[in-house]
Amino acid sequence: SSLAAAYARALALDVAVVDYRQSASCFGMDAQTCLECLGQLTGSATGPVIIHGTGLGSACAIHMAMAAQVMPAAVDRRLRLLVLDGSFGALHMNVGCTTKDPIANDSKLAYVRMPVCLVGGDDSLFGVTTNGDTQWSALSDLCEEMLKDKRIPTLAQISETALQRSSSEGASLNLELAAAVRAALDRLPAAANGGQERGKDFMTDVLDVSEEFSQERPPELEGVEPWRPPKGSSAKVQLEAIC
Repeated sequence: SSLAAAYARALALDVAVVDYRQSASCFGMDAQTCLECLGQLTGSATGPVIIHGTGLGSACAIHMAMAAQVMPAAVDRRLRLLVLDGSFGALHMNVGCTTKDPIANDSKLAYVRMPVCLVGGDDSLFGVTTNGDTQWSALSDLCEEMLKDKRIPTLAQISETALQRSSSEGASLNLELAAAVRAALDRLPAAANGGQERGKDFMTDVLDVSEEFSQERPPELEGVEPWRPPKGSSAKVQLEAIC
């Protein structure tokens, strides 16, 4: 893509362009696959990695940055910068008579602990407003709060697009974005990302609570013995008896 070529020309970086399934239920799984296969994607087991998520792809990028905290520390240390390009925070959809956000980018971003770079202002697709705020404004406010609370070490905000049409060779990488990437690559991984504290709030607030919810039983099922398949019968016979 033009963006990958611009990265290669400006910073001499190896670039892996990753596609994803166009389904909100698959974003997390595809992002997790990228984390688990990071060595294969990058051709290295130790080299630093910049995650650049564009538009809807920012959902996968944010999930990768968040979930890296519970991956082996060697994987987490490789991720140096999260670039959100024309991204979005809350994206509410009407489901029946209720409004749902199936992606929850803003909620996930709150658990990211690496440097962040916002690029592109309000993308034309995700320039919708939520409670009067544009997506750029909402993400900017959230990231500034995270920086103030020292949840992320650095924040760069670039209202222009990631690509600039000023090069005779084609689109060139935004100079401010290139500078942010260089700074992230030169910066050593934060010490706070290591040890037992790594990902502590994410595990406490998200993983532990999810585990508790999965173990809960509806009140109407209290005292009811869970169904267990009888032994000695084939699956076909058991299903026929139930149906």
